[in-house]
Amino acid sequence: MQASKVWSERLLIGALYAFSLSVFVSVSLVAAFQILLVIAFLLAAFSGGLSLKLPKSGWFLLAFVFAQILSGILNFPELQEKSHALGLIKYPLVGLIGVILFRNLQSTTVLKDSIRPIFYLFLLSIVVACIHGVIKVYLGYDVFKLRSGDFGTRVGGFTDVMRYGYGSAIVLLILTGLSFNLKRFPSLNRNFIYFAILFGGVGLVLSYTRGALLGLLMGVPIIVFYYRRIFGYWIAGLSAAVIGALVVVALLGGSQASRFFMSATSSSNTIRLSQYQSAWKAFLENPVVGLGPQQLKYHVQDLKERYDLPHKEYVNEHSHNVFLETLANTGILGFIAFMLWITSWAIEIFKSSNLHKQIFLPVVVFIFVAGQFEMLFMAQTSTLIYFLYSLSFVEIDPDRQKV
Repeated sequence: MQASKVWSERLLIGALYAFSLSVFVSVSLVAAFQILLVIAFLLAAFSGGLSLKLPKSGWFLLAFVFAQILSGILNFPELQEKSHALGLIKYPLVGLIGVILFRNLQSTTVLKDSIRPIFYLFLLSIVVACIHGVIKVYLGYDVFKLRSGDFGTRVGGFTDVMRYGYGSAIVLLILTGLSFNLKRFPSLNRNFIYFAILFGGVGLVLSYTRGALLGLLMGVPIIVFYYRRIFGYWIAGLSAAVIGALVVVALLGGSQASRFFMSATSSSNTIRLSQYQSAWKAFLENPVVGLGPQQLKYHVQDLKERYDLPHKEYVNEHSHNVFLETLANTGILGFIAFMLWITSWAIEIFKSSNLHKQIFLPVVVFIFVAGQFEMLFMAQTSTLIYFLYSLSFVEIDPDRQKV
């Protein structure tokens, strides 16, 4: 039994190392992280004494999983890429497993001793991904694959532009919240954290992901608010001014100087609107359980043709909206469970310490804001969000428990 517990701790550490490189370096490491975490969970359960208690939000997330399974079963004959569609249910399940493992093993010595090198490796991945992306786009050379070419105009790190941009914004919120509290973590190298924030910020700007920028601008004031309330109000006003300026420029015809200043009537925006319309029509046709997990993109072409929606050439893509995508794929049952999960998670964070509010509450706000413009729950960004959900139930406040 004791050997099982020891191996569980070691595998959890291995999973965390895999995670530290999965977000910005290699999507294949997402699978390694998930597999190691599941095995660690099974060994911990076998060793005995593992509390399976979930927070209220965890039960709502489990309900969302069941809603996806129900949708998959009822739509099974029509499901496209069945194994892939149903396999995506693993992301929230791994998040729940993470909650249980972190709650039970957070105080173990071996885990405490491994956190700092894992964290530094994660910070290093942020810096390296930015440098690699900049060299690839602006010098036309892929250092990783050792080949030259035309790699577009937007930095995407080692992954694609959208995953990199939105992932960078989420991590910037976490690191910014942490940077306001570095006096409480004297063992951390603050210069390394500042360095990672700098490169993460450069990467985000050069990825030109507008929804990620909006989510970041909405999240930062919350961090500052729980540090110094009056400063939070000032930052909120500044963020509102920047967002307002972007909106005014877009409504007045935009500018070719940057994607951040694109016109409201640009093809990028009208395409998104056509995807929103497709998702809404899909929901109205299948209001209870939806089309099935990750199925909307296979129906977009048919929906656009039948309802004569614009941009019929833009098919086989998701809705670019977390909430409409959830409605279309899992119906009202899945949507209610999803909203209850994210709302209850926000409430649980709000009831915790100010440190937790500074680090995790901006992530929830980011999901609500940026989720209006992109399907965040895919591959690395999905892994990152559910990992942060798990981590939010670890007591990280040094004044309460040193981890």
